[in-house]
Amino acid sequence: MTLIPDIFRQVRIINKRFESATPYQVYEIKDERPDQLSFKLYGKVAYHWTFFIINDTLSNGLEGWPMTYIQLQNHISHAYKNHTITLFRGKDEPLNSNSIAGKFRDGTILTGVTSGRKATVLSRNPEVNQLIIKFDDKPFNPGESIAGNDGTSILSNYEIRDHKNSVRYYVDEDGNKISNVENLYITGSSLITNAEHERIINDDRRFIRVLRPEFIEEFATEYRRLLNVS
Repeated sequence: MTLIPDIFRQVRIINKRFESATPYQVYEIKDERPDQLSFKLYGKVAYHWTFFIINDTLSNGLEGWPMTYIQLQNHISHAYKNHTITLFRGKDEPLNSNSIAGKFRDGTILTGVTSGRKATVLSRNPEVNQLIIKFDDKPFNPGESIAGNDGTSILSNYEIRDHKNSVRYYVDEDGNKISNVENLYITGSSLITNAEHERIINDDRRFIRVLRPEFIEEFATEYRRLLNVS
């Protein structure tokens, strides 16, 4: 029962011994697994565990390791497999016009007024005035009015997209995130899609600290000594 806290205490001792910037270098992970990177840097796959010891971003194990291109595409396709309706405020319309606030609860059934096609509201993203929906079959006709079974309606100023290509948030010209919780009429901004958001997160994970090859043996030896591992 005392092994786990002892391990973390001893790991901190190791990091303190190697806290100088000299033993470390920053490495950009490509499409490679930890064992592959270990072999590339040190000629052995056996040192892959060191990446998880010296990087706080990898404290949750492989969950923090960047996905390969194919893994990322599969993750995006699985996580964002439905559609969205993003509602907008017209340029000359009042604040909060066409807002989803207090409306379109999860489970609301939406029906295209002219097509009769249906969709279910799965969740909401108030930050960008957006509904995540699942169509029963075919999508609504372009531009048709949409009625909810809870008395709500969407008459105009909306856009339907694949969820992965829908807006996640907006950024200004300096790259700062813009909140659109009040459904403002935003100009001079750019949208970041869900797919782009996932790519940004994954790319941020690519930069980690690694031990320089000349220090790897000393680090591994000290680690094993502190943990009483032969």
